[in-house]
Amino acid sequence: MAVVALSAASGAKAELSAEERMQQLEERIDQLENQLAGDSAEAAENMKNDATGRSDDWMEGLKIFGQLRLRYKVLCYNDQSEKKARRYGQIRVRIGIKKIWLDEQLAVVFRLSTGDGDPTCSNSSMTGNFQDKEIWIDQAYAKYTPKSVKGLTLIAGKMPKPWVHTPMLWDGALNPEGLWGEYRVSDLGPVEPFVGMGLFALNHNATDHDATMHAYTIGARWKVTDSVKWTSAVTYYDYAHFANNDNWSAGSGPGAGGNSSSGTELLATDFNILNLTNKVEWTSCGMPMNFLLDFAHNCGNDYGGQSDAISFGGGVGKNKTQGDWSVNYVYRYIQADSVPGQFNEATFGRSNRRGHSVCGRYNITDSLVAAATLYYTQPITGSSSDTTTAVLLDLIWSF
Repeated sequence: MAVVALSAASGAKAELSAEERMQQLEERIDQLENQLAGDSAEAAENMKNDATGRSDDWMEGLKIFGQLRLRYKVLCYNDQSEKKARRYGQIRVRIGIKKIWLDEQLAVVFRLSTGDGDPTCSNSSMTGNFQDKEIWIDQAYAKYTPKSVKGLTLIAGKMPKPWVHTPMLWDGALNPEGLWGEYRVSDLGPVEPFVGMGLFALNHNATDHDATMHAYTIGARWKVTDSVKWTSAVTYYDYAHFANNDNWSAGSGPGAGGNSSSGTELLATDFNILNLTNKVEWTSCGMPMNFLLDFAHNCGNDYGGQSDAISFGGGVGKNKTQGDWSVNYVYRYIQADSVPGQFNEATFGRSNRRGHSVCGRYNITDSLVAAATLYYTQPITGSSSDTTTAVLLDLIWSF
């Protein structure tokens, strides 16, 4: 009996141990399943965070900007027997992206715009039986401002005009192509001197010399008082091989643009332009005001003595937010061979032109501006019947 009892007890102990082992195995399986589920969720969350982090890194410092301008333009000519008044609509569309890198030291900008290939025109006229409008590369440049050299700026590509200027020499739509370097001294109190130089490509000539432009500038920005700021700059433009071998007529520009010409040559022989520009901004009775004086002389002109250009004007108001308004007046006297007619303001009539312009602007909203501009111009030499009146009515939305 003792042996039987001992055998039964041993069997019960063996059976109990098997159940315990099965329970332990089930508990272990549950632990493994929970651990696997947790690891999978953690891995998925990590992948999501990594993807989000990469997206945020790519988007950081990226800005999309643009502008739409709707224009109604009227041109009236003095001699109706030769030219008729013209009335037409125009659109201008610009859209670009700007990316900041290297701790805000490097900016890369790319912008597209409507136009017809003329560097001084970014408009598309509403004509051609509903034909589609062309889009051009308007800007494509990199700008480097190293923190290790405070005040230094380097730019390469198709860029906004980096020097102090007015429309007497440069149309607002034009973006030069080349290299520019500038250094500013900003630790001299209210005066900030600057010096800059650049090399710009004009035309590659397969049969003769390429045309280039060297630009050199020196000047200062002076905070006279808290409400008065004065910018003065002397800039020298040296055009190499631009006036000959058809280099001046290359591309989709306006040809001579008022410059004296004969065949493939501009009669000025050369353009070595000394330009003195002054701009003053101040506040009076709570209103922003401004004044400009611009003078240029072509030191390289060997023909006719038409070598000088002058512009002056002023205005009141500034357009920033809803309800802001401004009015500006400018007079220009641009002799035929003083500056290249390829590059100054198209609507004014380029070179060999004198006259007035008045512009008024009003902010309907922070980003929507209505503007009206009147030009009255006539030639300095040539037929007086070429007097032109231009009226521009604009609606401009920026973002």
